[in-house]
Amino acid sequence: MKDIRMLSVIVARKGSKGLPSKCMLPIAGMPVVEHVICWATSIRFHGVDHTVVVSSDIIELKEIAKRYGALFIERDKDLASDTAPIDEVVLDALKRMGVGAYDYISLLYGNIPIRYNELIMEPLFFLEENTEFKGVLTFQRVEKYNPAWMVKLTEKRLPVWREEAFRRQDLDQYMIHDGHTCLTRADFFVESMERANRDNKGFPQMYRTWGGTYIKPWLHDKIVIDIDTEKDYKLARCVIEYCHLEYQYR
Repeated sequence: MKDIRMLSVIVARKGSKGLPSKCMLPIAGMPVVEHVICWATSIRFHGVDHTVVVSSDIIELKEIAKRYGALFIERDKDLASDTAPIDEVVLDALKRMGVGAYDYISLLYGNIPIRYNELIMEPLFFLEENTEFKGVLTFQRVEKYNPAWMVKLTEKRLPVWREEAFRRQDLDQYMIHDGHTCLTRADFFVESMERANRDNKGFPQMYRTWGGTYIKPWLHDKIVIDIDTEKDYKLARCVIEYCHLEYQYR
């Protein structure tokens, strides 16, 4: 049986309105995105031919990628803007690497430094065994930040809350995509992009168009920190540098 061919596309760019240069901020002696590159290139599973490519407009990442055995794609300016859809970035990487050369595509955000092998390989093997599913997205349960406890942002006066249960165990359950794993069959991704272009319908995030198709929500409760704010960055530093969490490639 031939190896499973998986392409992991690590995305990182210079611009960031929330936290400038967030992918290049230092944690434990290396930039945030380097943690992702180090983890992705360390994955070794029998029967999986894994290629890692970094798509970025940060030229300094070219040498970092090379150091770990990853490939580097210098992203065009139009794909490095605030409005560039992430699906177009992934498609660009796939075209450069060769459409039809891979069975699966894994999107890896460069601002999520804490990673887990099982959250990529278990979903991959799930898709191999369950051919009716097109992709896997990791989710976590929404606990204290349940929508029933939220109101629209205002500093003037407190809005009226909806009348719902106040005990957490009585609330409707929600889940939220944490950004760790965005894994899809390559042919399904290409078909989705071709259909969107044919219908002249752009979309902001490729996984948001997958609702209603056979996408497996992969629930877990591991620590995943999507760095978008100063608070996120400090929390990630705390976990990696001070808590000695045994994660990813260590």
